[in-house]
Order: sequence, then structure tokens, then C-alpha cells
Amino acid sequence: MNLWISKKIRELLNLDIHDPYNLYTYGLYTATVVYQIKKESISNLNKIYQKLPIHSSKEVALNGIEIAQLLNKEPGNYLKEITLDLEKQILSN
Repeated sequence: MNLWISKKIRELLNLDIHDPYNLYTYGLYTATVVYQIKKESISNLNKIYQKLPIHSSKEVALNGIEIAQLLNKEPGNYLKEITLDLEKQILSN
């Protein structure tokens, strides 16, 4: 297992593994490992994951460039914050 995956597993072990945003952010593989460590139901995890409205930022209807155009602003660092907030809003509804 590579160091990046190990780091993500350790991070997720300290978070709410049932939170849709955490599942989305860390992905199914990392969540599966954490569920196994915590002896949680993998079938429950799969059900929760399948119910997520998005599984990747590519599934969000608007991308950063489109957001900048809608705001009549040049693309910049502010787009990351807007995009993350949009993803959180999608996952919380």
C-alpha cells in the first residue's frame, strides 16, 4: 500500500465515516478499508455510496470556468472554494 493511501486511511479513521462528504472525498476504496478496520458493514457502505448524488467533481453540472463566466470574473483561486462549496451542497441534499 502506498504512503498516500495510508495517509488517507489514517485521516478518515479520525473522521465521521458515515458522512457523505467524507465518503465522497476519500473515495470508496479508502472508505472500504476504514469500514473493515472499524468492523462496519461493507454492504451498508456500498448502499450509502451508491446513493450519493455525485461520485466525482466531473459530475457537477458547472465547472470552474463556467462559474467564472457566470460571475463575469477572471478565473482564480476563488473558484476552488466555490466548487468545494457546491459539491458540499449537492451532497448534503
